[in-house]
Amino acid sequence: RGDNEMIEDNKAFQKKFGFDEKPLTKEQLRFRMELLREEFEETWTAFLNKDPEEWVDGHVDLLVIALGNLHLAGVDVEKAWKEVYRANMSKVRGVKPGRENSDGFDVMKPEGWKGPDHSGNHGKLNDVFKKD
Repeated sequence: RGDNEMIEDNKAFQKKFGFDEKPLTKEQLRFRMELLREEFEETWTAFLNKDPEEWVDGHVDLLVIALGNLHLAGVDVEKAWKEVYRANMSKVRGVKPGRENSDGFDVMKPEGWKGPDHSGNHGKLNDVFKKD
C-alpha cells in the first residue's frame, strides 16, 4: 500500500458507509465542517484536561474528517498535499511578530515565497459553492 495508506483507508471508509454515493451538497459540506469544529473542540478539551488518549484520538479523528472532506469534494489529496508541502518546505524557521511565545516552533514566509496553488484541483467545490 505505501505512503498513501491513510488516504486509501479513508476512501474505503467513505465507500463502506456510502458517503460517496451521491453528489456532495453545500449542506452536507456544512455538516462536515461542523464535525471538524466539534472534533477540534474535543481535542482542545483533551489538551486542557491533560488527557493524552483523547488528544491523540482527536487528532486522528480530525485527519479522518478532513481527508473525507477532500475525498468527497473530489480533490486529489496527494496532489494538494504535495503542493502544500512544497510551499511549507520553502519557509524558514523564525518568530512571527505577535507570536513571540512560539518558542521557536514558528515558520515564516521568506521574501519571494510562493504559496500553494490548488488551481485545477478543486474537485466539485466550484459547483457545490455555486449552488445557492
